Amino acid sequence: MKTEIIIFGKNIEIIEVVERIINKNMDWNAFSTSNLKQIFNKLTSENFDILLLSSGISNDEFEEIESFCAKNCENTILLHHYGGGGGLLKAGIEMSIQKNNPIGRISHNRI
Repeated sequence: MKTEIIIFGKNIEIIEVVERIINKNMDWNAFSTSNLKQIFNKLTSENFDILLLSSGISNDEFEEIESFCAKNCENTILLHHYGGGGGLLKAGIEMSIQKNNPIGRISHNRI
């Protein structure tokens, strides 16, 4: 079973690159968007293992995402990735998967 990852950020070029890097791993499947409403719709209608937050997100958007996820996607890992290359991204995702809390509490990881 693949790890499902949804990516949210405001820099479209960056999130497209992050999506491509993630999708190169045969065990992962990524979807990216810069639209906050689309994130909420996808998280409500589909199961994602990781919500990866990328660059350009405002504090208000971050707080809205955090609040939404605490109520609606308690089994989703919230991962912050603001750059640093594919190796750091891969390591951060792998570490987050290994640290996943089976009780279903949202986890915050910054890479």
